[in-house]
Amino acid sequence: DSSSVKCVGQVQEAFVTVSANGNKYMRITVCDDFATKMFLFGNGRNNKLDNFLENKGELKDGDILILTGSRNGDIVYCDDMRKIDMPVGSKLKSDKKWIQTYQSV
Repeated sequence: DSSSVKCVGQVQEAFVTVSANGNKYMRITVCDDFATKMFLFGNGRNNKLDNFLENKGELKDGDILILTGSRNGDIVYCDDMRKIDMPVGSKLKSDKKWIQTYQSV
Protein backbone atom coordinates (compact mmCIF):
# COMPACT_ATOMS: atom_id res chain seq x y z
CA ASP A 1 0.00 0.00 0.00
CA SER A 2 1.67 3.19 -1.22
CA SER A 3 0.59 6.76 -0.41
CA SER A 4 2.01 10.25 -0.88
CA VAL A 5 3.80 11.91 2.01
CA LYS A 6 4.83 15.50 2.62
CA CYS A 7 6.37 16.48 5.94
CA VAL A 8 8.59 18.91 7.78
CA GLY A 9 10.84 17.42 10.43
CA GLN A 10 14.11 17.54 12.30
CA VAL A 11 16.99 15.19 11.45
CA GLN A 12 17.87 12.77 14.22
CA GLU A 13 20.31 10.69 12.17
CA ALA A 14 21.50 10.66 8.57
CA PHE A 15 24.13 8.67 6.72
CA VAL A 16 25.00 7.78 3.14
CA THR A 17 25.60 4.16 2.18
CA VAL A 18 25.51 1.82 -0.82
CA SER A 19 22.89 -0.88 -1.36
CA ALA A 20 23.64 -4.51 -2.24
CA ASN A 21 22.90 -3.56 -5.88
CA GLY A 22 25.54 -0.81 -5.79
CA ASN A 23 23.09 2.11 -5.57
CA LYS A 24 24.03 5.05 -3.38
CA TYR A 25 21.35 6.28 -0.98
CA MET A 26 20.89 8.29 2.21
CA ARG A 27 19.00 6.90 5.18
CA ILE A 28 17.46 9.69 7.26
CA THR A 29 15.61 9.43 10.55
CA VAL A 30 13.33 12.46 10.93
CA CYS A 31 11.05 13.43 13.80
CA ASP A 32 8.37 16.02 14.41
CA ASP A 33 6.05 16.67 17.34
CA PHE A 34 4.13 13.46 16.73
CA ALA A 35 6.37 10.70 15.37
CA THR A 36 9.75 9.51 14.12
CA LYS A 37 9.99 8.20 10.55
CA MET A 38 12.69 6.71 8.35
CA PHE A 39 13.24 8.15 4.87
CA LEU A 40 15.39 6.82 2.03
CA PHE A 41 16.72 9.28 -0.55
CA GLY A 42 18.57 7.79 -3.52
CA ASN A 43 20.24 8.94 -6.68
CA GLY A 44 17.75 7.52 -9.17
CA ARG A 45 18.03 8.56 -12.80
CA ASN A 46 18.76 12.23 -12.07
CA ASN A 47 21.49 11.79 -9.42
CA LYS A 48 19.25 13.61 -6.92
CA LEU A 49 21.30 12.56 -3.89
CA ASP A 50 24.63 13.62 -5.40
CA ASN A 51 23.13 16.96 -6.46
CA PHE A 52 21.68 17.53 -3.00
CA LEU A 53 24.98 16.75 -1.27
CA GLU A 54 26.91 18.95 -3.71
CA ASN A 55 24.56 21.93 -3.27
CA LYS A 56 23.47 21.61 0.38
CA GLY A 57 26.23 19.53 1.95
CA GLU A 58 25.95 16.71 4.47
CA LEU A 59 23.00 16.65 6.83
CA LYS A 60 23.64 17.15 10.53
CA ASP A 61 21.55 16.16 13.52
CA GLY A 62 19.07 18.96 14.17
CA ASP A 63 18.76 20.14 10.54
CA ILE A 64 15.19 20.92 9.44
CA LEU A 65 13.96 19.28 6.22
CA ILE A 66 10.94 19.43 3.96
CA LEU A 67 10.45 15.98 2.45
CA THR A 68 8.06 14.64 -0.17
CA GLY A 69 7.77 11.08 -1.35
CA SER A 70 5.76 7.89 -1.22
CA ARG A 71 5.28 5.63 1.76
CA ASN A 72 5.58 1.88 1.51
CA GLY A 73 5.09 0.24 4.90
CA ASP A 74 7.25 1.97 7.52
CA ILE A 75 9.64 3.56 5.01
CA VAL A 76 9.18 6.72 2.94
CA TYR A 77 11.04 6.87 -0.39
CA CYS A 78 11.85 10.54 -1.03
CA ASP A 79 11.19 12.21 -4.36
CA ASP A 80 12.38 15.59 -3.14
CA MET A 81 14.18 16.89 -0.07
CA ARG A 82 14.84 20.51 0.89
CA LYS A 83 16.99 21.70 3.74
CA ILE A 84 15.69 24.78 5.53
CA ASP A 85 18.57 27.17 6.12
CA MET A 86 16.70 29.44 8.50
CA PRO A 87 16.82 29.22 12.28
CA VAL A 88 13.65 27.79 13.79
CA GLY A 89 11.60 30.39 15.62
CA SER A 90 12.68 33.43 13.59
CA LYS A 91 10.04 35.71 12.13
CA LEU A 92 9.19 34.79 8.54
CA LYS A 93 7.85 38.26 7.76
CA SER A 94 11.32 39.72 8.23
CA ASP A 95 12.96 37.42 5.68
CA LYS A 96 11.28 37.83 2.28
CA LYS A 97 14.00 35.84 0.47
CA TRP A 98 13.25 32.80 2.64
CA ILE A 99 9.51 33.14 2.05
CA GLN A 100 9.98 33.31 -1.73
CA THR A 101 12.29 30.29 -1.72
CA TYR A 102 9.90 28.05 0.16
CA GLN A 103 6.54 29.34 -1.11
CA SER A 104 6.38 26.68 -3.80
CA VAL A 105 6.68 23.83 -1.28
